[in-house]
Amino acid sequence: MDKLENERCPLCLKSTLTLIEDEKEVPFFGKIFIFSMNCGSCDYKMSDVEGEQPKPACKITFTIEAEKDLSVRVVKSSAATIKYLN
Repeated sequence: MDKLENERCPLCLKSTLTLIEDEKEVPFFGKIFIFSMNCGSCDYKMSDVEGEQPKPACKITFTIEAEKDLSVRVVKSSAATIKYLN
């Protein structure tokens, strides 16, 4: 994990922004890169996930059938959309 501290925040302009980049291996998805920003002064937060290899767009449907399904981990990029359907 790479971490940069005391960077300039794009919102409050104070040097209290922490940038973190990490990589993980995700089953069925492969290697991903996780990027995040967090400001200790104004609480600005931003994060994104990118796959190592570009993949074509796809649709995945997950149905909640039991309470344990509510704790599923969802990994998506900023280009992805999550929709609730009745």
